[in-house]
Amino acid sequence: MKVTGLGADIIEVKRVETMARRQAAALGRIFTKKELEYCNAGGKAKYQRLAARFAAKEAVWKALGIAGLKFTDIEVTKASDGRPGIICHDARAKKISFMLSLSHTADYAIANVIAIKCKK
Repeated sequence: MKVTGLGADIIEVKRVETMARRQAAALGRIFTKKELEYCNAGGKAKYQRLAARFAAKEAVWKALGIAGLKFTDIEVTKASDGRPGIICHDARAKKISFMLSLSHTADYAIANVIAIKCKK
């Protein structure tokens, strides 16, 4: 295994909340159906969850540096033990695995990503 990229991003939760309220259709161009279902089940934390996933997508994009990568090609998942993960649906990243760390407060969300090339 070889580390091939590192990405980080921070975003204001209010920015994502404003976008979601004013441009609800944009959510489908950024988030997958599974991500939206998870975030919408979050009650008061809905916008914090959305912001954390937005930051994760930005961090993955920075770590990979693949031109034309769509946000919906990057999916933030949650393992049964609660750890976040990444699935990249773009064929150009099929040999890449990711380490992801997410955190958020009421005001900010942050994500850090390490991209690792596998020998598969």
